Amino acid sequence: MNKEYLDFIYAISLVIGIFGGLFYGIQILYKNFKTAQKKRRQQLIGAWTNEGSIGNNETHYLTISLDLDLEDGEVVGLVEYVRSLKDDEEFKNISLNGNFFWRTSKLRMSIVKQGEVFDCGYLKIRRQNHKRLELVSKSVVERHFPRRTILWKA
Repeated sequence: MNKEYLDFIYAISLVIGIFGGLFYGIQILYKNFKTAQKKRRQQLIGAWTNEGSIGNNETHYLTISLDLDLEDGEVVGLVEYVRSLKDDEEFKNISLNGNFFWRTSKLRMSIVKQGEVFDCGYLKIRRQNHKRLELVSKSVVERHFPRRTILWKA
């Protein structure tokens, strides 16, 4: 009976050791994931533009500024201006709101006029690499905004 008791204690200590090691490994991976996520979000903060693009058939030039909460990925930004190259139309100060996940973000565009909020559509921003963002406009009139363009830090 004494031997069975020792075998039982040995088995329990082995299980605790295995689960402790797994838990510690998962904790290290999660910490590394959060650190990398904050670093990626930090790189997105600032002004982005497609102005000065060479070799692309741009229909509009635009500049946006993004500010991200590093903890939860909430994005608050501003389309500083959008200028059409065909019609010479220019729009300024369009608000951007949304959440940034690992590589993509869906941002709602809105304008405040006379105390009322008007939705302008959605932008989808996808991170291409450390230096570029791909911007795709959704539910937006094509003559007012580019359908798809590449942005880089201004």
